Amino acid sequence: MHVFHSPQGEVVVSDEVWNKRFACDLPRCQGACCRIGDLGASLLPEEAARLEQLLPRLLPRLPAKNQEFLKGGLTESYRGRLHIREMAPNHPCPLGVVDAQGQLHCTLHALAQELGCSVIVIKPLWCQLYPLVVRDTVTGCLINFIEADFCRTSASAPPILLAFSGILEAALGPSFLDQVREAYRREGVAIPA
Repeated sequence: MHVFHSPQGEVVVSDEVWNKRFACDLPRCQGACCRIGDLGASLLPEEAARLEQLLPRLLPRLPAKNQEFLKGGLTESYRGRLHIREMAPNHPCPLGVVDAQGQLHCTLHALAQELGCSVIVIKPLWCQLYPLVVRDTVTGCLINFIEADFCRTSASAPPILLAFSGILEAALGPSFLDQVREAYRREGVAIPA
């Protein structure tokens, strides 16, 4: 276990995360993380509100069946947490579009590009970080990893914390990433440029 500090408090990184090398290989996994499961992506209340505001701009990008489904609402609550509603177990996210090759694409990426902003500003943190999971603790947060058999990683993947460095920096601050990079350097891990 590794412990770092951020403006949000103590950040505990599991050994599994620390040692994991991963970079999503979307052409190989086809977006399986946005299709497999029986509960949609976890949302913070502010993320749910933002998605609700963006929904009118997202709907025209979606298939008719997704548009019809979303008339019933975008989110649901399960055990006190908000989630994107699922159309059915192991069914693509209602905000996703499947291309001719069967690859699932998130409409939030296209909207971010249209708006000229980073997807980090629009997309829920759960979606951006998967297969990493960040959970709040009394003193800060814990970063762990979901080992899903459908995930595919590129052969030359960096340490997973560095693969997600931009998102983690936006969420936990640059000082957290500086500490992570320094700790990897001390262990002799090559830091990607």
